[in-house]
Amino acid sequence: MIVKKKFKTLIFSLTFISPFFTSLIAQEKSEPLHFYFGLDGGYAKVSPSPDLGIRTRDGFTTSARLLFSNRWSKVSLDFGLGGLFSRMTGNDAAGNSEQLMVSVFLTDVSARYRFTPRFEFGPQAQVFMGNNAAFSKTINQFWSAFIGGEAVYRLPVGEPVRLAASFLTDINIRNQKCYLMTVGIQIGVPIFD
Repeated sequence: MIVKKKFKTLIFSLTFISPFFTSLIAQEKSEPLHFYFGLDGGYAKVSPSPDLGIRTRDGFTTSARLLFSNRWSKVSLDFGLGGLFSRMTGNDAAGNSEQLMVSVFLTDVSARYRFTPRFEFGPQAQVFMGNNAAFSKTINQFWSAFIGGEAVYRLPVGEPVRLAASFLTDINIRNQKCYLMTVGIQIGVPIFD
């Protein structure tokens, strides 16, 4: 029931956001398509339901992504693939220390509005696939979806280099809530001029 409600909220949001971005894209000339390699690191937190008998776990997360990026004068769109690794620790209900390691394949989509020629912000979605995609030892789920926001700052250097920060939360993991907060660097090269 909760998953259906979250999914309906996502569809409702995309219904209103996508015409806005589509109208901006249709009117503006595109810059060359770029290929970016990004490395991110940050904080991961899992807050399970009290029914599971597991306490909150937290730790670090890292990811490497390969992004295809297209920029218009007002909007940027990224599509990417990569991998994510997280290591979290916490205590079970008996107070015993527990470690959770997550290693998954990821897909990434983001659409950002360009507030200035260098600063962009907008929605981001990532889908994780793998044996630990639920960020849990007790929940067996092969894939999970995360949504949130991403801010990108393009550095004023010769080659395209971007700093990125994002906040994501899951929308389909049962009996717990997972949060990912990351910062990273992305280095790009133009594919077509």
